[in-house]
Amino acid sequence: MNRPGVALVQYLTEMAEEVHPVDLGERVRAGSRRVRRRRRVALVATVAAAVALASGVGWAGRPSPNGLSDRPAAPAPATIPAGLYYLDTTVDSARVLLLDGAGQAREVKKVIAPECGVTLSPDRRQVAWVEVDVRIGTSGPLMVAHAGQKDARKVLDDVRCTGGDNPVWLPDSARLLIARSSAAQRRLVEASSGAVSDTPFAAVRDYVCWSPNGQYVAYRENSQVVVARAGDGTVVHRIVFGDESVSVRGVSDDGGRAVTSAGPSVIRYGAPQLDYGSHQVDTVTGEDVPLPAEIAPAEEADAQVQPAPGNHVLVRIPGSPAAALYLLDAAGRILDRRAEPETLKQAALIGQ
Repeated sequence: MNRPGVALVQYLTEMAEEVHPVDLGERVRAGSRRVRRRRRVALVATVAAAVALASGVGWAGRPSPNGLSDRPAAPAPATIPAGLYYLDTTVDSARVLLLDGAGQAREVKKVIAPECGVTLSPDRRQVAWVEVDVRIGTSGPLMVAHAGQKDARKVLDDVRCTGGDNPVWLPDSARLLIARSSAAQRRLVEASSGAVSDTPFAAVRDYVCWSPNGQYVAYRENSQVVVARAGDGTVVHRIVFGDESVSVRGVSDDGGRAVTSAGPSVIRYGAPQLDYGSHQVDTVTGEDVPLPAEIAPAEEADAQVQPAPGNHVLVRIPGSPAAALYLLDAAGRILDRRAEPETLKQAALIGQ
């Protein structure tokens, strides 16, 4: 009969013979190898996902294996506004005309000469102008009247009206950007009270244009086209344009396209006609944005281009025999077209 102590010693001896020394360094290295393997698997999965995404981009516009196509989406439907406003200028007066959806034009305001810089407020309710004969002077009282009424009131004296210094309505239809002969910088004036205040664009001495949604402002600075935030004047785009005789006449809702003139202002009846743009430029790349070949006139200056709400653009071709008005989307696709009465061929489009 074995004693208990002897049995315990024998058991411990057998167990020791089966145990091997533990190499902690090797255990750590093995764990590290497992972690690296997991990382490589994760990296391969990430690369595979990137390749799959790149392959999807590479297939854009081509049929996919499931028979579907990644072609650009069709343009969203849009139409030319039913009411369009024109300015018809003669030696004796300037008339603001409304072209309705039925193709009929009627007078909404007549301003008797001398007048300069007649401009319609964005809400189409007020008309402003400077009472001056530009053949003998460059400044005079700023006048404002309600569209459809005979009232006219003086808002402020000594307001300039020379090309890019013309009064410009702000998107709120309550204030105008003005320049004065007695001041070096531009100011804002309240149409209702004549109160004057500061503006971030005080130093701009050329045309200043707001986008239809009021978010951006565009102007020329020396040989550059500048796009800035309307609220504080922070510049977001700046491109070299080169021709200092060209000025900015509009900017799209996203600030990505500016409308410029084809050259210096045209003079009629001793005063500058309402200036318009005829050319588009990408304010990010500086590249030209051409009109569709279907509607582009032989002479670029024969087109009148205006930014329209929704990042669209309204193009007027007065010499077009088929249709004079076209609405384009940001990609240059024609969304709508409309004929224009012969009686408006000599008038300028000033509002939508």
